[in-house]
Amino acid sequence: MSIFKRPGSPYYYAEFQIQGNRFCRSTRRTTEREARAEERRLRDEARAGLAERAGADALSLDQGFGRYWREHGHKLAWAAEVERYIEQILAHVDKDMPIERLSDAEVNDFVQARLRAGGGRYAINRALAVWRAMHRRARKRWKQRTQEIDWADVLNPESKRLAYFTLEEARRLIDCLPARVALAVEWSLYTGCRKFETFGLVWENVHLDRGYATVTKKGGGTHTVWLSEQAMDVLARCERAGRYVFDRRGVRRIFAAGLKKAGLEGHRWHDLRHTHATWLRQAKVPVEVVQRSLGHTQLSTTMRYAHVDDTEVQEALRRLPILGTNRPNVVSIKSRRLLRN
Repeated sequence: MSIFKRPGSPYYYAEFQIQGNRFCRSTRRTTEREARAEERRLRDEARAGLAERAGADALSLDQGFGRYWREHGHKLAWAAEVERYIEQILAHVDKDMPIERLSDAEVNDFVQARLRAGGGRYAINRALAVWRAMHRRARKRWKQRTQEIDWADVLNPESKRLAYFTLEEARRLIDCLPARVALAVEWSLYTGCRKFETFGLVWENVHLDRGYATVTKKGGGTHTVWLSEQAMDVLARCERAGRYVFDRRGVRRIFAAGLKKAGLEGHRWHDLRHTHATWLRQAKVPVEVVQRSLGHTQLSTTMRYAHVDDTEVQEALRRLPILGTNRPNVVSIKSRRLLRN
């Protein structure tokens, strides 16, 4: 039996292995005698848990992802992307492999295969997030045996690039898109809505008479989108052909083709949201107002999107008060350079 104390903690910890599984738990006891008794209890509890897992039917990766989708994935606001990521994963691994055999090697092979196929780091990381969520659910809820996977080790470092469109670029892109997709682009630019918020908008949640619409936001809940004259004009040009305001059929392909035709390859739909925030800040709109427009709960999140133009900084510096120009001990930077020469 192994019990020990960690620096700064008054409690003993118990560390042991059962059937190749390592356990390390706090005994919440301050004396060695009580800690050893608690360690025996923790061992019995761990054995019972392993026995319960062993009694569960072993699931394959295919079955695991299917169960994850039915229980949780389809309810997410980004369900369409979750479904696509699951398809990508199952296309690169043995879908009949038992979840308990999944290791770092298979996860790393998937990452390398997606990189060779030209997959973006952001998309690969989102796919890994779905995989990790399924793996965690398999261990905690479905009582499946699982191996430890170092998910952080296979994540790809993402660029902190927050690209946005200039006014000229936005106009050029819109001109290169069919009307139904161009309308969705205009809406995203005028409102800052995310892609799934835009294409999830239903007519019953549009209140033109009161000047707002309601969308389901990331992580659940709703966000009130206040409508400018431009946003209302977009809605006025949309056909009421069904429940949804915007038609999402073939949007990924059409948007990519439009970017290529406009010479704007490398941009993403989410850059429309960045653009909304950036244009507001360049118009000297307070960042707190931008936060409300984007529907962020934390101001720190808004700061990632809302760039401050250098000209805005320069203009602000010019508004600083002047202390005086006739002080004898004040020497300009230019004068100092001349004196040194």
